[in-house]
Amino acid sequence: NGLYDFPYAPTYNGAFAYQVTYRNGSQGDNPTDSRYVLAWQEPPIFDYDYAQRVDGGSFDIGNVELSSPADNAVIPSPATFTWQSRGVQGDRYQWFIDATFDSGSCDQQEPGTNTSFEFSGLGCSIFPELSPNEPYPWYVVVHGEGGGSGQSQMRTVTFTR
Repeated sequence: NGLYDFPYAPTYNGAFAYQVTYRNGSQGDNPTDSRYVLAWQEPPIFDYDYAQRVDGGSFDIGNVELSSPADNAVIPSPATFTWQSRGVQGDRYQWFIDATFDSGSCDQQEPGTNTSFEFSGLGCSIFPELSPNEPYPWYVVVHGEGGGSGQSQMRTVTFTR
């Protein structure tokens, strides 16, 4: 029902907040299940009192099904990445590719209701160019209507150029 009790938590003093998080697989002590997102986080809970019951958010952990390219695909650039809508009212999607382990991710700039993204080249605006013939993980982040967000399962893609 989205309600959480904080029976032993001190009244919020500005130093700490609580956050409702779901993690699929061993990180969350759950069996890995591809029907669910890899992880989901609700916005932090800042306003609570000792022993109070607060709303931690109601959310759907259904996975964002990645359609194409297939896992471990070797493809030319530019390329179109597609996924299926979860069918949840208010969901917005944002595509990511892990550009470098040191620098971060290339991404679709703004989340939207789209279910595809055209990756136009191996260059990322603020990151080094992706290297051809190197595998890169890609995934979709779903932004829920209530402010939470989740990450789809990942696939790997290699660009030929």
